[in-house]
Amino acid sequence: MALNENKIFGDSFVLLFKDRLILVLALLLTAIDAIFQFVTDSFNISNSFYTGIYAMLLLVILALFSVFVYGIVFFRLGGGKNLKLSDLAKMSASRYLSILATYVLTGLIVGLGTMFFVIPGIYLFVRLFIAPVSAARDKKNPLDALSKSWSMTKGQGWPIFIITLLVGIILLIIDVGASMAGVSFISTFFGFAMVIASVLIYNGLSRKKIASVKRTRHASR
Repeated sequence: MALNENKIFGDSFVLLFKDRLILVLALLLTAIDAIFQFVTDSFNISNSFYTGIYAMLLLVILALFSVFVYGIVFFRLGGGKNLKLSDLAKMSASRYLSILATYVLTGLIVGLGTMFFVIPGIYLFVRLFIAPVSAARDKKNPLDALSKSWSMTKGQGWPIFIITLLVGIILLIIDVGASMAGVSFISTFFGFAMVIASVLIYNGLSRKKIASVKRTRHASR
């Protein structure tokens, strides 16, 4: 059972608008980003160094809150559509540190890989793409989540690369257009598509693994 690149690519954007909770969460983060950008632009300090520090602080706050929201999405698309927001929030909060640490480790590893002629970084990005989802859903610590992602994505590099490339191209086009229009915060909204893609890939690979186990058990009988 191979990943359906076209379906996952399309659903990454469809679910952004179709799932009401995800839509609200995306709009919430976008609104916060817009407010932060407005405050930063209005923050009139003669020393540009302090202005930069202030902007960086707001960016860190947004990133930390985003991880919590992403955790809700991980559980929402993992069989939690009938759960209340409060329950999903509790589940995300309980795994918050692991998800955050996994994102940080993944970023560092991919960043180091990118320093070596880019291609290693792309390869590492693909193989570790679903690690944050595993940290949440499998209740793994960061290192185990990275290991789980590496194991699950074995032999699935090209499909994942194609999905993330297509989503990335769309996001890049939106980002360039939004920046030119002076509304760069719009990129935060559509950035959710990449988060959704990671969950859909995780779900697809999990089903693939379950199907493989069933076939093995059936053959052994």
